[in-house]
Amino acid sequence: TIKQYDNSTAAKGAWDDAQCAKNAQDHVANVAEVAVMGTYNSGCAKIILPVLNQDPSGPMLMVSHANTNPGLTVSWDPGEPEKYYPTGKRNYARVIPHDLFQGTADAQFAFQEKKVTKCAVLNDNQTYGQGVAKAFADEFKKQGGEVVLDQAWDAKRPGLKLIEWPEKAVGQLPTPDLRMHIEPGDEDRREVTLEACTLSGLALLDDLDPDCLPDIQKGPHVD
Repeated sequence: TIKQYDNSTAAKGAWDDAQCAKNAQDHVANVAEVAVMGTYNSGCAKIILPVLNQDPSGPMLMVSHANTNPGLTVSWDPGEPEKYYPTGKRNYARVIPHDLFQGTADAQFAFQEKKVTKCAVLNDNQTYGQGVAKAFADEFKKQGGEVVLDQAWDAKRPGLKLIEWPEKAVGQLPTPDLRMHIEPGDEDRREVTLEACTLSGLALLDDLDPDCLPDIQKGPHVD
């Protein structure tokens, strides 16, 4: 018999820390359960795994088809992976490679095949995104590349949104703060013009450092 658990909540629309913690306690409280298949999210697994490891009847087996964060099984962030196994006994396995392989391969491809020598690395501040981003940045630097930016962003906060073909959504999109016009030059150069369409766009233009972006021209300002 398989019993299904939901680690998400309708309010959050994604996996939830508190729900994962509750499910972990429910797992060990159910004496009929012998193993857990999951979880889908690595962050949730990090909450549930230590509880299963300390099951009073002995560490409960957990096997995931989707967890890719390296720290669950190998040295990654401080204290990992030992902190997920407080009894000292391993009770976890996964059937897929972890993020170190994916991020490393991506970095090698970018540097060796695409000849990228500088890059910016952004992650969604979730366990999966952080893992891939860290593996990519570490390997890219080992390859000889330069990571000029490595940080997280909050996907739920208002911020920069890029629309490539705005004419296909006329009437459905708000007025953009900035319009970017890109004209091809020779093989190595493009002429970029930024045009402010709102007061927020004007403020963004005024904040640009001309020494950092010498080839970008400022277009007309709003009145």
